[in-house]
Amino acid sequence: MYAVLSVAWWVRRRASRRLDAALADFEIDPYHAVYTTGWTTDVDRAAAAALIVDGLARIDSEGGITLTERGAEPMNTPEHPLPAALLDTLRRTETPTYLRRLTSESGYRERRENFLSRQQARVPVWPAEDKTDTLFRTATLSLLALSLFYAVQLWWLTGAAFQGWREFLAGLITTPLLGLLIAVPLVLLAVGLWVGVPDVFRQHCARLPEHPAMQALDEDQSLALHRSATHKEPWERREETWSDTGTDTF
Repeated sequence: MYAVLSVAWWVRRRASRRLDAALADFEIDPYHAVYTTGWTTDVDRAAAAALIVDGLARIDSEGGITLTERGAEPMNTPEHPLPAALLDTLRRTETPTYLRRLTSESGYRERRENFLSRQQARVPVWPAEDKTDTLFRTATLSLLALSLFYAVQLWWLTGAAFQGWREFLAGLITTPLLGLLIAVPLVLLAVGLWVGVPDVFRQHCARLPEHPAMQALDEDQSLALHRSATHKEPWERREETWSDTGTDTF
């Protein structure tokens, strides 16, 4: 039965290699690649970096983002939908502001999620975890069935269950228990040997270069963008102070 697991692993590995080879010619949006290997906040930072690099926005040392004269002109809109959506939000916001505030706007979040969903729909999805792990589940169920078969042989084919009605009832109870005793070490060993499903697309995106706009930022701008993305509002800082000092005592 472990041969079945080996064959399943081999089939999955071949499929993963074919998908990895196919991704070499697959055009991946740089923002989608950032999202695949990170979080939506990383996508927001890349979009903000694009605005800063293109001169549509500026950022100060504290993380405050301000619209430039060039960015205020409607004709100067990025071609890519994500920085364009962020710029639209920035144009409607009183500046200077922070990236965390901008990305909390529902209009921007909806446009970002719609874009990422469309990009995700383009990606080859096999081997996906819910599909390829069916091979493992099938092999595991086969181990359970084989264990029950061995238990039936040990108890029923020896004739012990036909020596009386007590022995017969004991066989009905003992057989599944004996099957479990056989199955547990076999299944545990199979689980230990089985390697999780690799996320081929994520591995491919991790090998891609960093987002070009993030690469173009200098060290000070990168630090300021981090502050802007992690900015905490005054009420959040007050809540932290309240929690740390324990103001429930009077």
